[in-house]
Amino acid sequence: MQTLYFGVILYNPGKKPITVDILQGASYLMLDAPFVTLAPSIENNDGKVFSGPGARAVADVLQRVGQKDFPAKLVIPAGGSRMLLNHPIPVRNLEKPVNGRSSFFRFRSSGKVYTASLALFAKKMLMVMTVLQL
Repeated sequence: MQTLYFGVILYNPGKKPITVDILQGASYLMLDAPFVTLAPSIENNDGKVFSGPGARAVADVLQRVGQKDFPAKLVIPAGGSRMLLNHPIPVRNLEKPVNGRSSFFRFRSSGKVYTASLALFAKKMLMVMTVLQL
């Protein structure tokens, strides 16, 4: 029942800084875009038709619609890395504790860039409350 965080990290293997322009990006939870069965052929001129989170993210990027929570650009130093995405996949308080996330990006880079996706469970935090008596 822990929240899983999904991340996308960009790495610059070169000897000079590079700039990555984030042209469009979209990331959706299954809760935002549940899986549905669609007809074999359907028009989607307004981007409102999707069969799940991946289809919704791809449709947004193909229609050049991007979500505002991604930076317009990242400057990555030589041998350095930058996080492009770090979004939660919550399951707590869901009727069925099942969720997922699909993300899709279109970007342009001034140099070679490696991309990796990764996931990590949120750290459990122990709250300790101290009452001071005066």
